[in-house]
Amino acid sequence: MDTKPILSVIGTVKSRLPDLSIKNGQLIFVQDSSTIALDINGKRTFYNEIIKIDSDDQREAILAPISGGFYFVVETAVLWTYQTRWIQITTPPEDVVFIGLSLPQLGQTKTLYVDKKNETISVWNDEDQAYQIIADKTQRISEDEISSLFL
Repeated sequence: MDTKPILSVIGTVKSRLPDLSIKNGQLIFVQDSSTIALDINGKRTFYNEIIKIDSDDQREAILAPISGGFYFVVETAVLWTYQTRWIQITTPPEDVVFIGLSLPQLGQTKTLYVDKKNETISVWNDEDQAYQIIADKTQRISEDEISSLFL
């Protein structure tokens, strides 16, 4: 099996792509289109028509995969292509940062999820099969408000 390591995987929306600087080894999933971008050799290359699949079992069960097509397996966060046989493009990431306006239906452990709409940061809890908010945006308070806490 051929593999090429990717240093980081990011999820975002098309309008936020210009905000992400080019960083070699960065794989960007554009959630509001069937597109991914790969930063390599100081250049960002876009790939269209990415097919999302929930699990490797579903990928392997495809009877007629598209030759030259790209398939992203959500369960493992691995990108595959089919060229007369399955070729693994990326390795499962150790740490994944997901940035978007809504969280995916299922999460993964060792992944930090940034929900820009609700201004929260979450992790996936396997036991509860739910996101656990670990941080949320707070508002500044004045020095007087802080001082009043200690009276």
